[in-house]
Amino acid sequence: MASSSRGLRLIKAIEIYTKSRPNQWDTSTVFNKVKILSANEGQLRASFTVDSSMCNPLDTLHGGYVSTVVDVLSMFGQMSHAQGRIAWTTNMNVV
Repeated sequence: MASSSRGLRLIKAIEIYTKSRPNQWDTSTVFNKVKILSANEGQLRASFTVDSSMCNPLDTLHGGYVSTVVDVLSMFGQMSHAQGRIAWTTNMNVV
């Protein structure tokens, strides 16, 4: 999926935000570890490599980390849509 011009502007804005707030919770927890690949019309593609800071005591990816990534990135995916607005999570179930 290629990024739209709106998606590219969003990705650039996230890069600027990340650099300007290196110790912010979402920056240090998500944006410094997740690479955003593309953003286009309500869809956002990203990837990350699991490291020990993301793992639970059993040394597997912690569900809380996955929830955090989904929570933070879903708003930016929504904002990549032409009618996108800032959004927030009111309920999330991760099974």
